[in-house]
Amino acid sequence: MWIKIKEKSINFNNVVRYLIKETPIRGNGGQKTGEIKHKVWIETINETDSFGGLYINYDTKIEAKAIIKQLDELLNVVSL
Repeated sequence: MWIKIKEKSINFNNVVRYLIKETPIRGNGGQKTGEIKHKVWIETINETDSFGGLYINYDTKIEAKAIIKQLDELLNVVSL
């Protein structure tokens, strides 16, 4: 199943997992600015069994959580 997120098409038949990653934003000299960058990480496996993936940046954690929730519903993920 192919799904398009922010103009990027992803083959979800090859997806191993997806999750939210939070990365501190760094300014000049590598110092943390106190701000957090929210990303949805989609880890995939290709035909040669090597792993890759795709980061999709979001402004807020709420947006990233909404995408994860939509993916769970679309893919019929059941939580135990």
